[in-house]
Parts: sequence; C-alpha cells; structure tokens
Amino acid sequence: MTRGDIPPVIMRGHGTNFHSVYGNLPAIYDAFSVSEVFDSELSGLMGNLLHGTRLLDVAAGTGEKTKRYASRFKSVVALDKSEALASYGTVHNRTDNMNFVVGTASSMPFPDGSFDRILTTWGSFTMAKAVPEMKRVLSKGGKIIRIGTCEKDGLTSLFPSFSLRRVSAVNRSYRNRGFFESRHKVIIEFSSLKVAKKILGAICGCNPDMVISRKIIHEVALHVYRKH
Repeated sequence: MTRGDIPPVIMRGHGTNFHSVYGNLPAIYDAFSVSEVFDSELSGLMGNLLHGTRLLDVAAGTGEKTKRYASRFKSVVALDKSEALASYGTVHNRTDNMNFVVGTASSMPFPDGSFDRILTTWGSFTMAKAVPEMKRVLSKGGKIIRIGTCEKDGLTSLFPSFSLRRVSAVNRSYRNRGFFESRHKVIIEFSSLKVAKKILGAICGCNPDMVISRKIIHEVALHVYRKH
C-alpha cells in the first residue's frame, strides 16, 4: 500500500476530532491540555532540559504547556497555525515574557538560530518540512524537546483508527534525524468521570461510554536533539 492509498481517516489524527477541535473548541482543547500531567521522571527531565534564554513552542495550541516553562526563559514564543487557539491562549495563558505567533511549523517566520530551546508536545505537522525548520531556527548548542504518542494505551485505545505502525514509523523517523528517544508516562486526569467523558468524547471522537475512568495513563516518547 502506498502513502496515497492510506485512507484519510488514518492519515489525519487517527480518526479523532483533534483537528476540528483546534479551530472550533479552544476551551475543550485547553481543558484537555491541563489534564495532562507528566509523571515524576518525565517532569524531572523536562525541568532539566527546559531552561535558557529564548524558548519556541511549536504547535503550541493554547500555550498551556508553554506557560508551564515560561518563567525559565527571558522570552518565549508560542507558535500555532490556529488563530482560535492562539487567541484563546493570549487571553488565558499568556505570561509577560510570552507572545503568540500564528504560523506553521513548515515555514517559521524567524531568523536562523533564533532560539536555544524548542519544545513541541503532540504537535501535528509535516515532519519532513518541520524538523529542518526547527533545526534551522535553533542556535548552536541548543536543544529540541519533543513529546509524542508511542503505544496503544488508555488514551490511544479511544482513537477510532489508531495506527501503531504509523506512530512507530514517526518515532523511528525522529531517531533517524538525530534525536535520542526514551519512554515515559503522562497521567491524564479529570475532576470527575462525567468531565472525562465530555472532554475525551469531544477530543477523541469516541463514544463517551468508552470512557470508564477519570484517570488514564498515556505512554509517550520523549525525543531530544542537540545542535552541534
């Protein structure tokens, strides 16, 4: 089967509603982002990696993850292609040293070597174009920190057409591009089962009855690249 033969539902978002939520339901998107808590090991690693002068968050969404680390930098840019998410983030998540920029990961409006740290968490973009762009705007000695899906788990089991083969290929591509990979856990927890059903049903595009707990474990890959 060639890439062109892959059904669109597999090609985009594993059949979930993530891409429609980007433009239409920023509050739901933000609530889902808030629910994601890194386990102690991953939290410690992120703390050690994310410090410096200028941070760029690629595919930042509402900037909820960006805000978590903004105080560690002199200036911060949250880049996302969705005007709706950037507008919501500007109102709800922006800090004094943080600005939102509407733009794509494939063609970033920044000079070479502009940032010493680049973050992307579950970003949706064309890797073949976005990774060279991230490396271009990264300064010498700087690091790219990426978090993404890696296994079928409590979250991805809710995706209508989750493809582990596709996810494994994406992670392999990061390794082939010079990223070091390690595996970790993210705890996704909501205030109640009712809230979990509402948000996960909207985000994942699944039947809310499939959501049977307010807390689920999501297995993730952490990829780190250092520019020499």
